[in-house]
Amino acid sequence: MSSRKMDSLFTLLLYSVTFIFSLFIYKPSLLFAQFQPAFYFDRHFLHGFLHYPGGFTDALSLFIFQFFFNDIVGSLLFAAILLAIFLFLQATLRQVSTASPILVILLPLFLLIMLYNQYNIPLAIAFKFAIVLFCACLYSKGGTMTRVLLLCAQPIFYWMVGGWFSLFFVLVILFIHLFYHWSTVIYPALFALLYSLSACLSARFLFQISLKEAFLYFIPAQYYLAPFLFKSNILYYLLLGSVPLLLMLLRVRDMLCNKRQSDVWRKKSEVIDRVTGVAVLCACMIFSIQPDQKRKININCLAEKAAWQSVLREAKQMRSYDRIVEFQCNRAMYFTGCLLDSLFEIEHLVGVNGLFVDRLMASQIALHASDLYFDLAYINAAQVMAYEYLTKFRYDARALKRLALTNAINGHPRKTEKFLQLLQKSLVHRRWARTHHLLLDEERIHEIPGIAEKRRRMPQADFFLSSQEPNTDMVALLESNGGNQMAFEYMMAYYLLECRLGNIAKHIGMLKQFDYGGVPRHLEEAAIMYQTGASRVGGELIKDIPFRRDRIALFGRFNKIIADNQMNRQRADQLLRAELGDTFWYYLFSGGGGRTDILKKRKIESEY
Repeated sequence: MSSRKMDSLFTLLLYSVTFIFSLFIYKPSLLFAQFQPAFYFDRHFLHGFLHYPGGFTDALSLFIFQFFFNDIVGSLLFAAILLAIFLFLQATLRQVSTASPILVILLPLFLLIMLYNQYNIPLAIAFKFAIVLFCACLYSKGGTMTRVLLLCAQPIFYWMVGGWFSLFFVLVILFIHLFYHWSTVIYPALFALLYSLSACLSARFLFQISLKEAFLYFIPAQYYLAPFLFKSNILYYLLLGSVPLLLMLLRVRDMLCNKRQSDVWRKKSEVIDRVTGVAVLCACMIFSIQPDQKRKININCLAEKAAWQSVLREAKQMRSYDRIVEFQCNRAMYFTGCLLDSLFEIEHLVGVNGLFVDRLMASQIALHASDLYFDLAYINAAQVMAYEYLTKFRYDARALKRLALTNAINGHPRKTEKFLQLLQKSLVHRRWARTHHLLLDEERIHEIPGIAEKRRRMPQADFFLSSQEPNTDMVALLESNGGNQMAFEYMMAYYLLECRLGNIAKHIGMLKQFDYGGVPRHLEEAAIMYQTGASRVGGELIKDIPFRRDRIALFGRFNKIIADNQMNRQRADQLLRAELGDTFWYYLFSGGGGRTDILKKRKIESEY
């Protein structure tokens, strides 16, 4: 088989492998859910990308990225970008080296796969990387005229890809000249000079950016400043250093290995090289995937679809704790009717900060807070949090949809219309906007599922949001609209997590108001503990609430284990965890409300 046919078959194999991996394992829709890319055919939206270097390719990558909502289309596009990177790099290296092993050329793909398996790298990184390699390919294959044209176009190239990737292009050209037959370094020097001038002029006269951003910008600031979405790590810098490193290593190889191989051995080595390359690529795909990060994103997607049973099933498979996952589990337990019965079946490492995420405010989690307040029919708070989210993530479609709904519920059709008009300018979200056109028709608005129910449960009077003491918000919701059962359950869950037995005793009588068939398990556990303490000190007892004998006996068992192991708290903890680990009593024994202050003492990124 000729080398050309072998290259064609390998190219087809490489595309097939990356497509299958992306479709069945990686799931581009999860990357879409993580970043929520939205592209609008809107003048103001598009004009914003012209105000900084790199905005042009950011807009192009965003246009492609929006189609990742569909796994099949996203897999086709993602595999095509990875294949383009391989082909451009292969053409560049083969132009400057006598032999370029496939295993070596695949190195940037190995690193890219490992990076994207973390689900915190936007598509713009791979897209700009491919553009730089394409220009490097043109430079290495072209003659003097091509290099002069690329040199003249350097300021435009800088404006298209931004400072960081423009610098990366200059470094690739420099290494080509340093290690191969073009002895002159005039071209790299001129490219570096134009890069520096472009950056300085951009920062000083053309754009409202700092000098650091002018030289080193590589992705939109909204991602770079959000640790949830992007964090440049060692793999990212290895990726950018891999191409200059390959140029240097291949040059060393050419100098040391000048022996001509026989045709038979050369063909065998090419087959072995390609098979090994695909095997290593598959290993990178499989072993670098991060199951917990993947599950976390999937849990958020399931919560958005209100698939609450699936949320609980996925959460049980998490190997590590995550605050947002706990938050979604609490929502899921309410909607499946077991919040006050199963609250302590999951970990609560940060106390009430996993129940109300906005107690530690950050723009990144504002939309989660908006989701909860929308569930609670606290429409004004949901609207405030959606606007807060837009301060960091402009044009986020989820926030725009939330604002369309909240304004419609509040009876502001003109504001609703503005958000619907913008959503109609998106290829991905225009269908949602069209199916929700009844938001503008007050007579038919109740035909949209959930609108009538939200208006029925929403507070009749407005009040200030108290994110530091969310229980006061729940009390205010109940005072304004006594039929809000979710507000009651979240208030009682707050008191359970804070171990406020007095507050539980004060409000437990409201169970009759909501027609509960019996006392929820955790409220009964807290009430039994309160009743025991109140009877000892002569406090006011809980009346008209029957307690089950088996629960009273279980509380006696709890006290006996503690009494038998007074001198060995660790032993008591082991026994209680095994027998009563899913009870309010064990939660109180093992730390109780003190968990709420953990994030103030020790900042853990995954818990924000």
